[in-house]
Amino acid sequence: MFMKDRIRMDKIKKTIINRNKILWAIIIIVAIYILETVGYFLVAIFFGNLHGGSNVALNLQLPIDTIIPWFTPLFAVYMPLPFIWFFWLPLIIWFVCGKGKDGERAFWQYCSISLLMYVVSIIIYVIIPTVYFQEQFIDGTYSTLPNNAMFHDSIKSLATNSLNIFAAFPSYHNYWAGILVLFGIIGFKNKHHILGPILMVYGLTISISTLVLHQHALLDFILTYIMIGIFYFITIKLKIGKI
Repeated sequence: MFMKDRIRMDKIKKTIINRNKILWAIIIIVAIYILETVGYFLVAIFFGNLHGGSNVALNLQLPIDTIIPWFTPLFAVYMPLPFIWFFWLPLIIWFVCGKGKDGERAFWQYCSISLLMYVVSIIIYVIIPTVYFQEQFIDGTYSTLPNNAMFHDSIKSLATNSLNIFAAFPSYHNYWAGILVLFGIIGFKNKHHILGPILMVYGLTISISTLVLHQHALLDFILTYIMIGIFYFITIKLKIGKI
């Protein structure tokens, strides 16, 4: 009788712990979404203008950015991402990195990296506003976009949209892409999951799309990936997600 009561209590305790984990997971995911939204749409724009506007902001363009060829079909990869990452990305990471403890560890690492990324991004937006103007390339690159190019009007609207002026670095597109690459590698390394390489290719395709659509600079691509690597290293050292 005593053993049955103990087993029952253990089950109740485990259920409570699991429910608390789910609750905290939801709270953190919502907090990540709020940080991302506030950082990009409020902080970056406000402090960008406070510092003096686009004319005094740090322009990330390099000469190499002006000679990268256009490939507008990748707009179909670039544009949908902000609308699918919030719910699906954490679940995909959990699934790809393995069921049970491995998936749970990856999930909390993702949450920790995201919180670090968005907090540091906000600090950068406050201190050093950055810009990347598609319509003001050194050699007039934007003017070379053919009028009959696929998604021409949509790309043009992004290039001239005031919401797309500041916060050129760190860019969230390259962050999401880098996260896919990172956890694709982890998932394939740990579980040899077939979706691992798919995530890696998808992530790299997103980053490439930011370049061939001239929405972000090569420097942003490189530096954002470096930041992700540093933050992941921090989660390893702090043993975040270790069950």
